[in-house]
Amino acid sequence: MDKLTVLLVQHDIVWENPEANRQHLTELLKGVSDVDLIVLPEFFNTGFSVNNRDLAENSDGPTVQWMKQLAKQTGAVVCGTLPIKEEGKLYNRGFYIGAGGILGFYNKRHLFSPGDEQLLYTPGRENICIHVKSFNIRPQICYDLRFPVWSRNRLTSTGFEYDVLIYHANWPDPRGEVWRQLLIARALENQAYVIGVNRIGTDGQGMTYSAPALAIDYKGRIMAEGKSGVEDLLRVELDWESLSAFRKKFNVSRDWDDFTLNIEPS
Repeated sequence: MDKLTVLLVQHDIVWENPEANRQHLTELLKGVSDVDLIVLPEFFNTGFSVNNRDLAENSDGPTVQWMKQLAKQTGAVVCGTLPIKEEGKLYNRGFYIGAGGILGFYNKRHLFSPGDEQLLYTPGRENICIHVKSFNIRPQICYDLRFPVWSRNRLTSTGFEYDVLIYHANWPDPRGEVWRQLLIARALENQAYVIGVNRIGTDGQGMTYSAPALAIDYKGRIMAEGKSGVEDLLRVELDWESLSAFRKKFNVSRDWDDFTLNIEPS
């Protein structure tokens, strides 16, 4: 129970075609076994399309059903984000789904205003943690990476709030180096593992993506890195005992600043 095997999936995405993407991922992941967590990119079923309202599904729609089936077949928790419609609003929602169903979901907080994401989607208002084996996992989505206060780890009466910070992304090439630097920074400042999974290829708006998937340890060291610009499945093992030992030996959390986040009403 003290190790978590994670599969990082960096794949090309067919623009605005959920069925084609589900079929492609089914083939790509055929035969996958002995993993605890399968991590897919942001909008893995559509690409980063923020103008097409018709792409949004219900939370029990075909893509969530596909994730449930994959979780049952592999025995892993499957996670990734897709456009969701709920009570007249649209969300960029990250689902974490196990063999028994939905474990939890996170709505993207920081919508990408340079790309007008906020014109179609509603921002999330709360962080969550998903518990898998010995690990607490905090989901984040793409642009959230630039806002360290939102992802800040905290020390509670029972220990650290989370042990693994995961970013699902469509992070384009003009900012590829920023991707790497910010992921490393988040690992260092939060004394946690950080996983970043990006798509590859070219989207329907001409944006290209080649920044690789990365797994980074609590010291900011890169444990595993995907092949730049090509589809890749990256397997990495996270170790609870080594993380716990490091936190005890070099415990900076006791000196973290306490603060309050003010979230505006939705």
